[in-house]
Amino acid sequence: MALPKRFHVKSLGEEYHVQLSVEAWLKDRTIPAEAASLLCAQLNQRAEKRAGMIDRVAKRRGLTSEALLRQIYKGTVPHMAPDDLIDSNEKIL
Repeated sequence: MALPKRFHVKSLGEEYHVQLSVEAWLKDRTIPAEAASLLCAQLNQRAEKRAGMIDRVAKRRGLTSEALLRQIYKGTVPHMAPDDLIDSNEKIL
């Protein structure tokens, strides 16, 4: 999968824009560079939680985590209705 050079983020709103501007200024970075840095830091912090979510979703779909991740990377994950899910003893929500 080719990585995009950029992507667009919806407007943050005044308060978050001010906070991001201050954060960038304090670190002598541009606002886009600081936004990218903060996003990467947040994604790293959530890695364990995200892995657990992938495991649960894959299990409900009758897939391995690796198979689900391959579908996500390829952009081929189908949206599923509750009736399409594999029966399991796991609570869905």
